[in-house]
Amino acid sequence: MSKPLLALLLLVCTATSQAASDVPNQIQSSVQACDACHSDQHNANSHTSSVAPVLNGMSDWYIEQQLANFQLGYRTGQGPDAERIQQAHSKEAISGDTLSLVADYYDELEHRFSDLTLSDTSNLNNGELLFEDKCANCHTSAFGRFLSDGPEITPLEAPYILQQLKAMQTEQRKFAEETKHHRKMVERLKDMSTQDLIDIVGYISKNAKSL
Repeated sequence: MSKPLLALLLLVCTATSQAASDVPNQIQSSVQACDACHSDQHNANSHTSSVAPVLNGMSDWYIEQQLANFQLGYRTGQGPDAERIQQAHSKEAISGDTLSLVADYYDELEHRFSDLTLSDTSNLNNGELLFEDKCANCHTSAFGRFLSDGPEITPLEAPYILQQLKAMQTEQRKFAEETKHHRKMVERLKDMSTQDLIDIVGYISKNAKSL
């Protein structure tokens, strides 16, 4: 290999390495702010209403979509920390290129399955029947998730899943770009009792790694 070509390759590699090493610095404070709530430690020390999903392995497009929903008012903070949650997801807190980089960062991490379960008694047999009939096609099948824009829910914290199902059921959680799949989900949830939701979530948390 000629010296000029070798020098050029070294220059490119060095520049790439420097650019890659700059990325953590660019988003370090934002990731720390996110992890203050979206972490196992926070959830272990929080009330059920304050449980936040750990973002590891969550699709970048979904993180960006949900931040947009918060910023446009289609999602709002719930429980005793509602105001703080809303502020943490505001456009002033994170947006633009920083949001994209943070979303990419979490997307590239491995899924971390939650150990948080429900204290309520779940009927796992009923939960399995309901999950397979109402949820599985859009949330466990890669093809189904592609068609419906449904996120992977099995790694999520059980109290968080239950909280969000209730919010959708009562239309407290809405969608900036509502699709037929969103409408179908809300209609299905309206037909379910609170115990049905508990059964579904109990089944998910019990079988998360195999679904």
